[in-house]
Amino acid sequence: MSMILSAKVNTLRFTDPFEGISLDTYCDVEITVYHRLHDNDRETYDIQYKCTYSHNTPLCKTLNPFFGGWDGGASSSDCRHGDTISANEMTEKMVEYLLMDFEELAKYSGNKSALSYKISLMRGITFLWD
Repeated sequence: MSMILSAKVNTLRFTDPFEGISLDTYCDVEITVYHRLHDNDRETYDIQYKCTYSHNTPLCKTLNPFFGGWDGGASSSDCRHGDTISANEMTEKMVEYLLMDFEELAKYSGNKSALSYKISLMRGITFLWD
């Protein structure tokens, strides 16, 4: 049994203006994070993703941050469902950055675009599953 300490949601639009793909072609990713306290006093983040595409075309599906089965299971047309990770100081900051809008994240992403940084963060979280 667990208790939800907090729930946060943000929807981000993934586009690819560098490949010449029109900005009306996109993948919206709704990110929901539940901060949970379990009976054994352990805390976790339950991170869930829901993808919505502007068009049902192969080109549009390439905008999915997990495109191509990179995460070891998602098909090229599916969005990874999410991960549960242990809550600690490091993952707290990762979740904070995960939920940030691209404009805000750009202040922290260095020379990498906020979009690329976010994709790396989402993929990195997959390695921390608990």
